[in-house]
Amino acid sequence: MASGVYELDPDGRRCFRPAIPHIPRLEDVVDVLDPALAAVRELDRTLAAWNRPGVVGRLLAKLGAVHSSAAPGGDHDLHRPARRLDGLAAIEGRWRRAVASARADSMVHQLAPFALTRPIFTIADAIEAIGGTFASVNGAAARLVDAGILTIGRGARRDRLFHAPEVLDLFDRLE
Repeated sequence: MASGVYELDPDGRRCFRPAIPHIPRLEDVVDVLDPALAAVRELDRTLAAWNRPGVVGRLLAKLGAVHSSAAPGGDHDLHRPARRLDGLAAIEGRWRRAVASARADSMVHQLAPFALTRPIFTIADAIEAIGGTFASVNGAAARLVDAGILTIGRGARRDRLFHAPEVLDLFDRLE
């Protein structure tokens, strides 16, 4: 957990106050400023090409902010978020080709993009996010399993967890 202290607020509630990090002098960070700005421009270009309404915010939360990769102790890989978006675009292309034979109105065409931004989910999660009935979403998940896009986690038959291993591997590989 982040460092900090617990304090009582004016109403007597116990609240956590995180430690405020030291703000470095400009002279100490100027050498990473240009690479960071270049990485932000690269990410902006990649995001402009990633035209998926309502998805970009969720993706950025998972991609990791540019500033965190340049934080003290970080690996300073400022281009990781753009590479992740490129990787997700490549995965999406492969998935589209894998399910191209499905009817145009098939739930599979909604579930596959959902799995890009939520690579571990239950049928109930998917229904809440993209709509549809249990039967339609479950059938789409089965088709994605058959296509090798999703796998089913071990365990209970009820509330099964579906995994998109290609997406999970992308994030593990670029950590």
